[in-house]
Amino acid sequence: MSSLNEIKKKIKIVESTSKITNAMKLVATSKLKKQKQMFENESIYCKNFYDVFSQIYFESNNLDLFSDKKESNKTIWILVFSNMGLCGSFNLNIVKELEKHIKKDDELIIIGKKGRNILKSKSIDNKILLDIELDDKNNSYDLSYLIGNNIFYEFKNRKDVGFVNMLYTKFENSLSFISTAHQIFPLDEKQLMQRVKRPSEDSIYTINANSEKIIESILPDYMAVSLFGGILESKVCENASRRNAMESATKNADELIKNYRLEFNRKRQSDITQEITEIVSGSNLGE
Repeated sequence: MSSLNEIKKKIKIVESTSKITNAMKLVATSKLKKQKQMFENESIYCKNFYDVFSQIYFESNNLDLFSDKKESNKTIWILVFSNMGLCGSFNLNIVKELEKHIKKDDELIIIGKKGRNILKSKSIDNKILLDIELDDKNNSYDLSYLIGNNIFYEFKNRKDVGFVNMLYTKFENSLSFISTAHQIFPLDEKQLMQRVKRPSEDSIYTINANSEKIIESILPDYMAVSLFGGILESKVCENASRRNAMESATKNADELIKNYRLEFNRKRQSDITQEITEIVSGSNLGE
């Protein structure tokens, strides 16, 4: 059994840990609030963009873009990881979902500092085209547009690549997040319809120019909006996951402190009882 001093040291160590995890929980909660607000604001823009984009797409009679790529099954995967750790199973769930779909010749674009190491730990050694450390301060639509443009033209100019898919974390609520694979290119009508409704005849938008030319010109924007929306939603999930992980760690630390204090009191009571017994025994021997 540990001595009283050893138990005291354990209590102090766990108390320090509890303070740290609680502080990290508060920071994650603050970041989560900001990220949710930013995501909700940007979602309005993204929805309006998809509304316009879908009308142009359907008016172009479901334009068969990238028909020259139908023979290729190679996929460029855009993987959105966290830039920091201590966020529970957030990154691991991305890898688990990736393992269901990835092929040996697929190529990767990693967004988030933690991505490369966790892929390496899972023996996923596919070619990495781009590895970006993207923190909250640097996350912006302009940056997503630059990254998206590079990805779009990489896909467009390479005949051996047939698909561009993004794997990000979808936000359900503060306790539930789902790792989701989304096909960006070629355009998938089913996935597009999950985001918007098919335009009606009395749509508020009127397209006067050639819809086929318009849709070809705004494909880089579609790439950027898809990327930016996925990153923003993943950031919300990351901070929610970190907050939950730190809250759980704090509760576990507090429970451990409670158990150590109980052990300390029992040990102290045992020592006192033993001392009294020894004193009484000595007194009886003196008589």
